[in-house]
Amino acid sequence: MNRKNLSGLMLIMLLVDMLILASSIQPCKSEHYYYNFEISIMPEFPTMLDEINVTIIFDTANINQKVTFEPVSQIGNGFFVDIDIYIPQILLPTIGYAEHTYNLGKLPTGSYSFTATVKISGYGSGLAEHSKLFTVNRELMPTIEIFPHEIYVDEQTRNFTVSVNIRNLEASYNLTGVQLRLEYDLSLLSLLEVVEGDFMRSFSPNGAFLTVSVENHYPLIGILMLPPWDRFPEGSGTLVTLGFGIPEAINSTISLTSSLGDAGAYVRSTWNRADLNFDGEVNILDLATFADAFGCCPGQFQWNTNADLDCNHEIDIVDALMIAKNFGKTL
Repeated sequence: MNRKNLSGLMLIMLLVDMLILASSIQPCKSEHYYYNFEISIMPEFPTMLDEINVTIIFDTANINQKVTFEPVSQIGNGFFVDIDIYIPQILLPTIGYAEHTYNLGKLPTGSYSFTATVKISGYGSGLAEHSKLFTVNRELMPTIEIFPHEIYVDEQTRNFTVSVNIRNLEASYNLTGVQLRLEYDLSLLSLLEVVEGDFMRSFSPNGAFLTVSVENHYPLIGILMLPPWDRFPEGSGTLVTLGFGIPEAINSTISLTSSLGDAGAYVRSTWNRADLNFDGEVNILDLATFADAFGCCPGQFQWNTNADLDCNHEIDIVDALMIAKNFGKTL
C-alpha cells in the first residue's frame, strides 16, 4: 500500500472516530431523570439539648449538572426543602457529587419529618421526593429513688419509713403506672406497710390503685393511676411510702428495681440520730436538712425519715428540740 492510500485510510478512520464521538455528545432528548439521594440526621438520636443538622447527599450522579439547594421552610413539625438540578444541553460523562447541610437548631421533644423535593430542569425533566422521620428525646430520663439514701437507726429504733420518689418526669412520657420490686435481707427487715404517695393522686380525680403482692419471697408493688385523668403526670413526687420494722440496730441494704431503673438505700446504726447529714457532728448543716423536711408526713415528697427523731411519723417541734439538745456534739 502506497503512502497516498495509507493517508486516505487514516483519514477515513479519523472521520469514523469523529462521527462516533459526535454521536456521544449530541444534544440530549427531553427525558425523565430520577435521582437517588440520602438524608442524614445528626446526631442520630437527638435530644432537646442538641443542635440538629440535616445533610442531603447526592453521590451517584453521573452527568454534568448544576445543583441548587433552596432554604429550608417549616410547617408545624415538618421541614421542607426544594433542590433544583439543571441539566445542560451537552452531556459530558463525569462523576457528580453534591451535598448541603441544614442546621435546624435545638427542637422541643416530639416527632418531626424532613422532606426534600428534587426538581429537574433544562434538557430533561423529573421530580423526586424523599422524607425522613426523626424524634427529639428528652435529655433527663425519669428516675426512681429511695429517699433518704442512708437511713440511720439506733438501739431504740424499731421502725422507720422511706419514700419511693420519682424525679424528672415529663408529661410526654405518658406514664400511667409504675411497678416496683423490693429486695432486702428478710431476716433483718420486715415490710410493715405500703402507703400511696401524693404524686399520682394529684393528676387523677379518682386517685391511684395500689397493689402489693409477693414474688419469689419479695414484695411486688404496683401503682396505677385511675382514669379519667386531667393530664399525664409530670414533675417530681412520692409514689409510695414504705414502713419497715427491725428487731435491733443493724447494717443492711434495701434495693429496688422498677421499670424506670434501680435504686437503693443503706440502713445502718448511728452514733447520734440528730446527725442528719452523717458527718460526725450535729451542727447548722443538720438544722438545714431538718428545715427542708419540717412539717412533712410520710407520703409527701420532702419526707425524710432521718428527721423524724422520735419515730412518730411526724417531723415537728419535738424533733427540733431533740436536735437542739444534741447541738454541738461530735463523735
